[in-house]
Amino acid sequence: MRTFLAALLCALLTPFAGHSQSTAVDSLRAAFEAMRYEKAEQIGQRILSQAEDRSPEELLATHALLGIIAFNQNHLRTARAHFESLLSLDPQYELDPLYASPKVRQFFRRIKNRAQSESPPPTTPVRYIRVFDPRPGAAWRSLILPGWGHLYRGEKRLGYGVLGTAAVLATATAAFYMKEKSARDQYLAAKDLDDIARSYDTYNRYYRLRHSFLYALGGLWLVAYLDASFRPTGRVCVTASHGPAGLTVGFALKLR
Repeated sequence: MRTFLAALLCALLTPFAGHSQSTAVDSLRAAFEAMRYEKAEQIGQRILSQAEDRSPEELLATHALLGIIAFNQNHLRTARAHFESLLSLDPQYELDPLYASPKVRQFFRRIKNRAQSESPPPTTPVRYIRVFDPRPGAAWRSLILPGWGHLYRGEKRLGYGVLGTAAVLATATAAFYMKEKSARDQYLAAKDLDDIARSYDTYNRYYRLRHSFLYALGGLWLVAYLDASFRPTGRVCVTASHGPAGLTVGFALKLR
């Protein structure tokens, strides 16, 4: 049983391990590495169409890869648009040498230097602003109910997953408590030595199961609280929604 609970907790902790990029960004990166640029562009545009539901890290990776792809295809205007949008979100960003050739990095540095020395050009198709740090609000919500803090952060899949798992663990804890209580009554009422031994084993088994699930629930609660409270996050809002050919965007403004 302990092995099972350990495996369960490992599965529960997996979503919290590092703030990994989304599956969509992983797919984008895989398509880029396989030089399937058309597929990568499709995935990237789908990510950008959901910008306000994406983390800043996802948007940074998407614009960087799409900008590199555009440069490699000699679509310099589109590459510039992606890099300018990227720098509006993180002015200190550096392209990964594993993905960007020296020519791409030189092109990017020129755009970056210009952005640092003057106001962003009015032609920048999409500009982002980091707004609203949800971690303080997520902290006290996670103390009250595991998963609530993640829902507050906008991480619905993770939030509902934590909530559902906590509900299962709490239900199992309550069920084994009732069984333990009943088994304890039977143990105290037993007269025959064989009945005493048998009822004690049953009582002890339910006792250990109840505590195992209770510890698992407590562990989940603690990890969910720490993750919701301290993992960096950020909402973004879009301040422009027009773009050149090759960079299809269209976001509704949502400031909060």
